[in-house]
Amino acid sequence: MRAGLIFTLLGLVPAVMAASILILNGVSPEPTTLALAGAAAICILAGLFLLLGQGKHGRQLADITGLIASGKRREAGELDKSAPEELHQIEQHVRSLAAEVDKGKRNFAELVSRVRQHTAKMDALKEKLKREGVVRAYLARYVGNDVIEQMILSQQEDPLKNERCEATLLFADIRSFTSMSENMTPEEIIAMLNEYFDAMVGIIFKHGGILDKFVGDELMAVFSPQADKTAAPLAAVRTGIEMQQYLGKLMQERNARGLPVFQVGIGINTGSVVVGNVGAKNRMDYTVIGDTVNVAARLEQMAEGQEVIVGEQTHAYTKHAILMREKGSIKVKNRDEPVKCYEVVIKSGNFA
Repeated sequence: MRAGLIFTLLGLVPAVMAASILILNGVSPEPTTLALAGAAAICILAGLFLLLGQGKHGRQLADITGLIASGKRREAGELDKSAPEELHQIEQHVRSLAAEVDKGKRNFAELVSRVRQHTAKMDALKEKLKREGVVRAYLARYVGNDVIEQMILSQQEDPLKNERCEATLLFADIRSFTSMSENMTPEEIIAMLNEYFDAMVGIIFKHGGILDKFVGDELMAVFSPQADKTAAPLAAVRTGIEMQQYLGKLMQERNARGLPVFQVGIGINTGSVVVGNVGAKNRMDYTVIGDTVNVAARLEQMAEGQEVIVGEQTHAYTKHAILMREKGSIKVKNRDEPVKCYEVVIKSGNFA
């Protein structure tokens, strides 16, 4: 009660100051104003006398609240019981406020910890996405986006590991390229090859194949094994069919533009291969090696322009879905027995 009266009386100080300023500036206040100013002065004096009466307890309260504010609550002690109730209430309010401040500090510290954890996770995610971006850019030269997604989602530590597996190989080569290129400028040769390879690689990626390499005007693609053993051979044969069908249209366009036209022979073979990183320390290629590769290359050499020739194993896996006819046999180096081969019958409906 007494503390409230003190604060009320002291609250009249601004009014007295305002009246003083008016007088000092030559403004003559009304009698009512002077009366109010006089009353305010009396109230101030009364408030000061009341405040002086609280001196001991006021100083004690100031010490206690100072210690509480600095975090030394235990050292602060408590206000004398003889102090007015209003001062005890002020003390309790200060203690409550200090407790809320401490709670706020703890909450803030917890928030900071969570933000740091979140930031660490974001940094890790950023680094992961950066690595994935590098991997994608590298793999995009060899495989399509679907295959890249499968490799990344598989979360294998080493998706390009060395292993032995069954795979299907596709070789494609431009017929009579050397003699044709003799009558072309370097710019024309490069433009022709880029147009051809761009279309062929797109078809290979569409069917899930992996581009292994370009060798001059020849390309080599690999179709990796899947749970269904017939899936990779079927994909390879369908790739060969679509390549030849597309080339037929492309040659018509090139002929209409007055550009040289050409034909391509394609060979496909399925069998056991060794897959891995092959090369020197400063230059490695992820490729396939083995007899199956040699046979596929030999089948491509046998194929005439616009033909797709497949080996025995590829034929066995795909004959239920692809129309073929016997082509004869070929002699392969380091093999005693000749290899039977089959020609794919290319027509618009041969995609069963």
